Amino acid sequence: MSLLLSRVRLRSWSLPLALLLAAVAAFGVLIPWLGFYWDDWAKILVARLWGLGAYWNYYLEDRPLSSWTHILLTPILGQAPLGWHIFDLLMRWASAAAFWWLLRGIWPKARYLAAGAAFLFLLYPIFTMQAIAVTFHQQWLQYALFLFSLGAMAQAWRQPRRRLLYTALALAASVAQLSVTEYFSPGELIRLLLLWFLAGEGEKRFRNRLALTLKTYAPYAVVMVIYLVYRFVILPRLGVNAYPPVILSSLITDPIPTIKSFAPSAARDALLVIYRTWYRLAILTLPANITPFYLISIAIAFLSGAGIALYLNFDRSLDEGNSPAESRTLLQMVIFGLGATFLGLAPAWATGHLVTEDFHGSRYALPAMYGAALIWAVAVEWLLRNRLQKSIVLAGLAAFAIGFHLQVANDYRWLWTDQLEAYWQLAWRAPYIQPGTALFTEQEPFPNQGLFSTSSALNLLYPQPAGSDRLAYYLYTLRPRYNDGFPQNRTVNFTTRFRSLAFSGSSNRMLVFQNGVTGSNCLWVLDNSYLDNPVLSDLIKSAIPKSDLSLISNDPPARGYPPTDLFGREPAHTWCYYFEKADLARQMGDWTTAAALGDQARKLGYTPSRSASDSPQEWLPFIEAYAHLGRWQDAAQLTLSAYQQDNRYQHEFCQLWSSLSDSGEEGQAVKSDLSCSP
Repeated sequence: MSLLLSRVRLRSWSLPLALLLAAVAAFGVLIPWLGFYWDDWAKILVARLWGLGAYWNYYLEDRPLSSWTHILLTPILGQAPLGWHIFDLLMRWASAAAFWWLLRGIWPKARYLAAGAAFLFLLYPIFTMQAIAVTFHQQWLQYALFLFSLGAMAQAWRQPRRRLLYTALALAASVAQLSVTEYFSPGELIRLLLLWFLAGEGEKRFRNRLALTLKTYAPYAVVMVIYLVYRFVILPRLGVNAYPPVILSSLITDPIPTIKSFAPSAARDALLVIYRTWYRLAILTLPANITPFYLISIAIAFLSGAGIALYLNFDRSLDEGNSPAESRTLLQMVIFGLGATFLGLAPAWATGHLVTEDFHGSRYALPAMYGAALIWAVAVEWLLRNRLQKSIVLAGLAAFAIGFHLQVANDYRWLWTDQLEAYWQLAWRAPYIQPGTALFTEQEPFPNQGLFSTSSALNLLYPQPAGSDRLAYYLYTLRPRYNDGFPQNRTVNFTTRFRSLAFSGSSNRMLVFQNGVTGSNCLWVLDNSYLDNPVLSDLIKSAIPKSDLSLISNDPPARGYPPTDLFGREPAHTWCYYFEKADLARQMGDWTTAAALGDQARKLGYTPSRSASDSPQEWLPFIEAYAHLGRWQDAAQLTLSAYQQDNRYQHEFCQLWSSLSDSGEEGQAVKSDLSCSP
């Protein structure tokens, strides 16, 4: 078997195919179950409300040219999540393939090392936002264009007869990627280093080598000068300067204090990108709860790693002779890797941002990934001389990374599930909300998603007023602004703007809701009936008197809402459907509907003692409906069963039964069992 495999010599396109298979294993398995996250919602909202041309205004204040990617791709990929996730995966793969092509162009003999570096770059485990597809399609498209441009530049050097063609392609790709964001603009300087390496192959004299390098770099220098004038002269004069290079300016005006204050943080950033990101994977411990998907992810990672090891070890097309890569090549690669890493981190550092600053900070590491991956590939090449050993180590790193990415994607899968559940529950509870309504909750309903993004989702959930240039709804949190309680005796006005999206409202038109509170199973839209709820905080209760349920209409929304291409098909009707619709019926005084919903829920096996429906609060609409219809026995039975589940609801139940003046002996018996005060 070993002898047979040792004779395998695959075609040159086998490496891109192997990279594609690895990309699918790491990022493609869960794509059908991923959705929209973070700023994805806002970017979809823009086209949904105002058309493709509205992207120009959306990006006008910071990246005016960036809109072209949305205008070009939205008609192709659509407004559902699937197309964007597939595109992101393909762009990540294309970036890795372009990186391999680049390395082959600069160091043609280092075939094995180029393949290993490409795998590590593809799977580098620092960026944890791959699932935020609509937002980061731009960065992955840029990455592919940037690395393709560098590779085309190398081919222009290697193939003099096609120099004009490859130079034109390199320049076009460079212009295209620079027009999107500033992520890879400092990275363009790495061309000088690569051209210096190439010039050194035939020209040993320093002066001649430098002249040749600068001459070849001249057209790229023109592009960079134009970009710098555009970025630092034209845009500021137009009032566009959303990401000012504050640290860079401080370095120029006050270098020593700036270095002292920022250098330690930058060093931690670099250490994280180059070393600690892999160290974190090496010390991963087994989760307390080993789920089936965890075992599946381990199996996928192991099989993928085994496949990568076999490919790297036995593909003879990757042969570099019987000796390892030359020391000169390794040194050049290390210099290139370090330069690419630090130039990749430069945009974030120049604007005062860090990879380590928050959950979304990993995006700042994106431009540095290819350089860091190359450093690791060189380290493996330098430390290990045996090809099998190198293949096992590289494949082991890849397997760990694949497992990591699968677990990250699974977290996003559950986050998407949580979002869909909450949005559908809100749609059931509030089929239509009057435009101009501010929605309040205690804290963000979904971790690390942001109020701007969740507000955008709410504006996609409901139809918008025709011809309006403002959002109909916006989500606010009580924390931290109203930690001491929501103002009761005055009107609070809300005005919020981000990019081209704006909202104006006041506390005279607001709803208060709570999602995911301990002791609940469903989303709660709050009114005064919740003031005695024992699991709600005093802070959220301080806002309840301002919650105006008359803003909710029971009329069916416009046809096509909620949009199934964005929020999926209506979920199966489980407990929360029956609660939300019954709570809506309670609000409308439709006791017959509420009772009928209770009967259906109980017929399906839902009881106050069942874990899916064990919140006493969520049985109150049914209890009240049965009482209003004179079904005292059903009301009493549910009350006592819910009370046994959580006796903290004693006061609420006593208040309810005391308000039912015609409950008769049944009511007296229930109040006695509840030990209600006379």
